Amino acid sequence: MRPDIMQAKCAAIAAFMAIWTLAGAGVSSWRQLGGGAGVGGALHFADAGDGWLISNIQQAGPDETLVGYRTRDGGDTWDELHILGFRESLTGRYSWVTGRGPFCAFRIGVAEAWVGGAEAVAHTVDGGATWDITHLWPALVFTRYPIGLADRGALNVRGLHFHDSMSGMALVAAESAKDGDTAGIAVLATDDGGRAWAQWGTRAPDSPFPFLATRLRMASSTVGWMTHWRTGLLVTTDAGATWRGTDYGVRRAHVAANGDVWATTEESAGDKRVYLAHSPDLGLTWEPARLVADLPEEFASHGALSSLKFAPDGRGWAVGAFGVVLATVDGDTWTREQTPTDSRLLDVQYVDGVVYASGEGGGVLKRDAASAAIDAVGKRPTTWAPTKAGGGRDGSR
Repeated sequence: MRPDIMQAKCAAIAAFMAIWTLAGAGVSSWRQLGGGAGVGGALHFADAGDGWLISNIQQAGPDETLVGYRTRDGGDTWDELHILGFRESLTGRYSWVTGRGPFCAFRIGVAEAWVGGAEAVAHTVDGGATWDITHLWPALVFTRYPIGLADRGALNVRGLHFHDSMSGMALVAAESAKDGDTAGIAVLATDDGGRAWAQWGTRAPDSPFPFLATRLRMASSTVGWMTHWRTGLLVTTDAGATWRGTDYGVRRAHVAANGDVWATTEESAGDKRVYLAHSPDLGLTWEPARLVADLPEEFASHGALSSLKFAPDGRGWAVGAFGVVLATVDGDTWTREQTPTDSRLLDVQYVDGVVYASGEGGGVLKRDAASAAIDAVGKRPTTWAPTKAGGGRDGSR
């Protein structure tokens, strides 16, 4: 036999044996996408390749412009994301709100986005190259309620949603500078792209639940939700004009336009902890999900699940402490997927057939589209790939 053919056959046999050995040992197939320093935060991908990681920076100097990291190649490399003037106070460079945030972001596409901070909203139309800063005080149409709210703390922009380039909503929370506790919220609306804001949302007249929230999402132009660690879930069916609460112990939620709700919870069923639950009627009734997975012994005491997302085809993922990822194909039964980290995962996002998850320290996991298609028919384990936001090319201010 020719030497080149013999060499090729030997290489093929060696590759097969390596794959067989790994499969037999239960080792997943992973690849490292990058590395570097970073901080954890929320994911905002405009498509499968173009993504932002908005960092959960709690305190920075007024001259600090770093708000997170961005990738244009699906997480292989990351650049720093800067907003000039984002932490400068309107009334004084060393105001007590200076240096906090960012708290949220919303991308309407690759080019246009908004980022919410301490009494300010930043807007870009060129993918983050340049920004316009709108300070909340001169932009807000003050009525009796917002004036009273401002007396309770800094009005931090905790949630943003835009239906198009002009019309959008903002969740503003009055928060104590001492301990960060939420003393009240307002839902605001804009019809000029975020340059001017007016009070819009209120608690439903017959709702006994406190009007508190730190996250805002919309499933459609009319159906949306807010969550808060202390008061749970608030839902709207009238585009945010009124909000109704639920007495189930919701921590984070995903709401579909048809009224289906999936949530991470703090409830119990008998002597068992309920980590995930489903409601078919916007939170009026709940059914615990079936969890087929071994979880770390201290999973609950370390915060359990942090976030969950669903794809349009019904598949979903929930992430949390110890690098845990739980997956479902129908929302009812959840199983655990292997990941290459035991660090806490903070956020998860599905976009164009790809799933991303962010963790503490800036780590980002990626679930390839090919693996997602395989998992949809349940034939083999999931494949994720670790990366680090902040690794790769340097960003510019």
